[in-house]
Amino acid sequence: MNCCCCCCCGRGRRGPAGPAGPAGPKGDPGPRGPAGPAGPKGDPGPQGPPGPQGPPGPGGAWNAAYGSAYSLNAISSGGNVPLTIAGPLHDVVVVPGQGLQVVRGGIYSISYQASLEENAPEEVELRVLVNGAILVPSLTTWAGPADTASATSLFSLLEQDRVRLEVVSENAVEFRVVSLQVAQVG
Repeated sequence: MNCCCCCCCGRGRRGPAGPAGPAGPKGDPGPRGPAGPAGPKGDPGPQGPPGPQGPPGPGGAWNAAYGSAYSLNAISSGGNVPLTIAGPLHDVVVVPGQGLQVVRGGIYSISYQASLEENAPEEVELRVLVNGAILVPSLTTWAGPADTASATSLFSLLEQDRVRLEVVSENAVEFRVVSLQVAQVG
């Protein structure tokens, strides 16, 4: 039997709830939960200061051969154009009557310039020969009185090859100045 308000059990009615008691002691922490998702990437920070200067790199190994020769007031009766004055030379030799001789093989830039006197024949052909026999077609030009002819081209030369400038004419040709240059480029 459950009695709530009668005299049979000798109890009276239930009274109102009393005030709350003091808080109990703090319990132990629970286990760690799983990691949450990564947040968005932040902005980059400021650039740091420059680092120390690195050691010097290896020295260059390129030591190109080059050379030139020229003549003032030269006369050629056809054939080889005389070059009597040596310009700067490095691993190139001026060979009298034969032009410039390279000491080592490689790819060379070959160029010449020739200024003819006013009394030159109507038209002359200027060309470059290697070893007196190999014509370099891209270095062939024609010039008339008081003209200046020039040409430059790349050509592969072997060790000890000789490069010379030649004029093709039945008459003597006078030059105010004539020059021939070779410079190794590869």
